[in-house]
Amino acid sequence: MNNNIMPLTMLPAGSSGRVVDIDHCGRGLARRISDMGLSYDSRLRVISSGRAGPVLIQVKDCSVAVGRGVAQRILVAKEM
Repeated sequence: MNNNIMPLTMLPAGSSGRVVDIDHCGRGLARRISDMGLSYDSRLRVISSGRAGPVLIQVKDCSVAVGRGVAQRILVAKEM
């Protein structure tokens, strides 16, 4: 795996990235992720991410809370 690509849960607060892949999800989860505004090449910024609880991200003009299980499946490339 590229050092620049990581699960969304690993992206520190204040960092920006873009979605490069979504691992092992069925149609229902893929739909839910899409409804949150996340799709391939979507740009996002992590607002907060602690050890427990959801990851709070900003996608376009919206703040979205993503559960840690779902966030672990979303692979992002960190933008410098």
